[in-house]
Amino acid sequence: KMSHTFPNTQSFGNILQRFWVLASGTNDLRQIRQTYNFGKLPRKQKIESLRDDCEVLLRGFLKPPAVDASQAFVIGKTKVYFRPGGIENLERERSKIFNRAASLVQARVRG
Repeated sequence: KMSHTFPNTQSFGNILQRFWVLASGTNDLRQIRQTYNFGKLPRKQKIESLRDDCEVLLRGFLKPPAVDASQAFVIGKTKVYFRPGGIENLERERSKIFNRAASLVQARVRG
């Protein structure tokens, strides 16, 4: 059964809204960051476009040396299916980015 192999599922829109901050580096990833800046989905975005952008984001980010990116997740017609630990890695990196940003703001305020 798929729920044992892929315990976490997320829609394309949810992935792009939540993890847009992880998009940096290549031109494709920078374009995704600009398109979904601050988690805003463009109006009337086609599912194929969301799917393609989601795949670029995840393949650009989930590429640890020991694990092939294709093993960490599978993209379906309307959702992304994550293997155990896949979504947790994304959340951990997202938290690091926000923590760094908060530290910079605090340092500026404190002088």
